[in-house]
Amino acid sequence: MLIKIFNRNPLFFSFLLPMLADGILTLIGQDPSYWLNYNSANEMGPAYFFMIVHPSLFILGGIVWIIGLYWLLLRLKHPFDLMLACILMVGHTWGSSSWITKMMREYGFLVSANRLTILFSWTIEVFYFIVIGILAGYSISQYFQNINSRK
Repeated sequence: MLIKIFNRNPLFFSFLLPMLADGILTLIGQDPSYWLNYNSANEMGPAYFFMIVHPSLFILGGIVWIIGLYWLLLRLKHPFDLMLACILMVGHTWGSSSWITKMMREYGFLVSANRLTILFSWTIEVFYFIVIGILAGYSISQYFQNINSRK
């Protein structure tokens, strides 16, 4: 079933990993004060307005966002579908990578004065970007293969 979903809309999977990582890390990365007072949410996007109500609303909004984007990418014509996928991939990759850096700093894996921790943090970030690049590249290549097979 997952293969059928992928083959029907491969562009969606070009940004799925960073989008999921962004949402999960947004919740995990909240300061302890957030869990006592939702108004202290640490989020710079529109999801902030969901988070200040309740984390479950943030999760529900994320599920609706995922379903809506899958549907929207099926409806958009080329090249607008590709443009949207690239925007979402870059945006969610940036968002999720900022959480990775924040959490590595908070848990002591990134110390500004320590060259080894800086190198370690950089390696984790680069590995994350490589994985996203591979998945996105594969998804986009499948998208173009689907376009060419329709002609």
